[in-house]
Formats: sequence, structure tokens, C-alpha cells
Amino acid sequence: QQRPKRLLQRVDAGAAVGGVDHEAQAALLRQSVRQSLKARCGVLHHLPDPQAGFQALSDALAEEGGLGLMVYAPYGRTGVYPLQEAFRTLLADASPSDKVALARQALGALPETNWFGRNPLLSDHETSDAGLHDLLLHDRDRPFSVNELVEALQGAGLDLVSVVEPARYDPARLLPATPEFEARLKPLSRVQRWALGERLAGDLRMHVGYAARAARAPKAMATLTPDAVPRLTVGPRALARRVEETGSVRVTFKSRPIDLEIPRAAAPLIARLGEGRPFAELAMGAGLDWLAYAQAFGPVWRALTSANLLRCSRGLP
Repeated sequence: QQRPKRLLQRVDAGAAVGGVDHEAQAALLRQSVRQSLKARCGVLHHLPDPQAGFQALSDALAEEGGLGLMVYAPYGRTGVYPLQEAFRTLLADASPSDKVALARQALGALPETNWFGRNPLLSDHETSDAGLHDLLLHDRDRPFSVNELVEALQGAGLDLVSVVEPARYDPARLLPATPEFEARLKPLSRVQRWALGERLAGDLRMHVGYAARAARAPKAMATLTPDAVPRLTVGPRALARRVEETGSVRVTFKSRPIDLEIPRAAAPLIARLGEGRPFAELAMGAGLDWLAYAQAFGPVWRALTSANLLRCSRGLP
């Protein structure tokens, strides 16, 4: 256990100064012990062989385990990759500090036609030298579309259970609400809908999701159960008031707002979500049997989990 821990420390230290040790990353993945839950953020898309990284994670994952991951996505990073290629050509022989300084000078001279300057979603280069280095001067940067991510996972014996904020990928929110479009969306699988939504939205800079072994993935998605304890990421009483007043909740991501429709009658159920009790006890407190509670709370569950506003735990205080 000590060797992987030291490798992880090397990875974190490198990330802090914009000079990640990729060999340490790869070794850490190879030497991981078999675990029930693994999380990899900002690593896979920087490896020399990302597919080998997916396979290493799969090999280290317990049969009933799950994998949380983040990889860069292409469309929300429009403009990044042509500039990366340009800077590799221009700055190949420069020192790291000179690369950053020269890149900043070049950015200041770019014409208005350059897609990097026209992309309002990109700001890492404005926050620090490390952010600029990671965004535009990285030696390895492999983005994944939804389809490419699923293909990589399946190539390692895994599959995508869900993206963390599926509302952002929902093509129905990005198209006219007409019977014609509804009929065209109906036959699409969940992954096909996510892939379509990614292309229509154009603002996804990364994919954050959960994966599991391919055989288990279709049934690994969390569902509303009596023993689950709700964990809201926002204040329950304020959320309940909003729902009672408007019948919806507006969630604003970096690039666009999304309105989540929730029945006003569910507001009292939302107000009690911060009590730290399992759903079974919340149902009893509301004077409902489980079936009635699940029916009343179902729209709340679907809306809030689609924007990652509601998470659940079991066996935790």
C-alpha cells in the first residue's frame, strides 16, 4: 500500500505546478489494489495510452464495484486543440517558464476569428500559469466524446452507468417541444440521447460519470429505496419554497440555465429532506405508506438527481 500512496503524492505534487508525472499516474493505475470504489479525475486523458488506463482501472475494480471518472470533452473545448498544436510547433524548444510567457503573448495577439478567443467557456488560462499550461501546453490531452468514452469503457469490460448531470445532456431540453421531435427522440437509447445532447449543447467541457462492469452496469443505477438517506446539495427549505411558488427549480450551470419541473404538491416532502433520515422514516413522517410516498416523491427524485442536486447514502450517520 505504501508504493501507490507515494505515487499518488507524486501525481498531486506535479498537478499543483502544472507538470504532472504521467509515469507516476500510469504506475499508480497499474498497482492499484482491487477495490469496490475508484475515482479518477484529470488522469485518463493525459496518459500516453488512455485505453491502458481504463483497462488498469477495470482490472483493479471489484466485481460489484463502481468507478467515478472525469475526462475532457471536445465540443466545449472548441479552439483548444488547434492552439495546442500551434504552440507545439512554435515552442517545442522553449523552457516551461518561457512557454507560458510566450503563449500569453501569442494569446494577446490572436485575431477575433480564432475559435479559442470566441469560446466563452474557457477561462483556466486566466486564473494561473498552471491553468494555462494544463489547457494549452500539455504534452498529452485526449478528449472523449460520449460515444468515445463509452467505447473506451466497453473496451475494458466496463460500461457507463450514468453521467453525473444527465439534465445537461437531455436533447429534449435542446429541441422544440413538438410531437415531431418527441417521436424522433423516442427510439434512441440513453447513450444515444446523451451523445446527441452533447452535440446539440456544445458546452460540455468534460464528462463526469459513473461506470461499472458491463454485466452489472444496466442495474447499477441508484433508485429510490426506503433505506437510502437523501443528501441535498442545496437548502431544503429554500428549495421547497421555490417549488411551492413556481413549480420548478432553475439550475444555472456555467453556460446555460436549466429549469427542472417539480409538482408544487411535493414541496412539503422536499422541506424535510435535510433531516438526515432515510426515506422510509420520511414517508412515515408524512403520513404516507411507501408506495404512496414513492409516487409523490418520484418527480422530485427524477428532477433533482438529473442535476446532481440530490445524492443518497446508506449506513452513514
